[in-house]
Amino acid sequence: MNRFSGIAILILGIVLFGCKSKMMITKTSDNISEAMENPVSVQNKIVRNNISDTTVTLKNFKINYASDQATHNFYGAAKLIPDSAILVSLRAPLGIEISRVLFKPREVLVLDRKGNRYLVGDYAYLENRFGLDLTFNLVNSLLVGNFPSGYQFLHRRKPFNSEDSAPTTDSLYVGDFFHSVKEKYKFQMWVHSSLIRPERFRFYKERNFQAFSVRYFDYVEYSKYYLPGKLQIEGGSKNDEYKIEIDYRKIELSSDKQINFNVPSKFKKIRLQ
Repeated sequence: MNRFSGIAILILGIVLFGCKSKMMITKTSDNISEAMENPVSVQNKIVRNNISDTTVTLKNFKINYASDQATHNFYGAAKLIPDSAILVSLRAPLGIEISRVLFKPREVLVLDRKGNRYLVGDYAYLENRFGLDLTFNLVNSLLVGNFPSGYQFLHRRKPFNSEDSAPTTDSLYVGDFFHSVKEKYKFQMWVHSSLIRPERFRFYKERNFQAFSVRYFDYVEYSKYYLPGKLQIEGGSKNDEYKIEIDYRKIELSSDKQINFNVPSKFKKIRLQ
């Protein structure tokens, strides 16, 4: 796999992008005390704000990818159709599309423009290749800032890092949540104190060993809605860490469910295993 397509799949496989999806927010002066006393109530508020019936189109975003080995900048666009498909286009700084990726509920399809290849894999491949146990639902939920389905409150143990325990003016630690399928990730969650919107997810399978984290910054109010202006993803092993920062430029909400993913006849199909 060439260098650019490999990086593209890596970025996309790491939970990639969070998107500016318009979600209704309920403000309350008792948010902090309520979260401390009733995390399930906070979870229910976030779930009520989930976007589930609207197509979200990211017209433009910028990605800064940095690891211990390299640093890269990308630009892109994406279209997210609930329960159906996530289409992502990645461009090099000169504006040339290097990869087009289609996430479907059971498989991931990649057009490698430079290599003239059509790659077909599934979420098991992403786990085997990158050590990330992802599903379409989890990727889609993080992309639109939803509380992931299938998760329930577990307990309020201290965060992995003790400095994350104390409430601040920006965020509040809520606790640990687990999936009904025990092999799936657990996560610790923080919310923005005044918005009851996700501020951070820290995913893990073994206690005190983070798989990756997702943080939301710079929420902006648009009428009754709050949109994040920046997303930061961190993960990797101790000697191979990465950080992805994504800045959002323009989004649209619509009922459009059309997907443009045409495979050129000259492209060679390769099954990723």
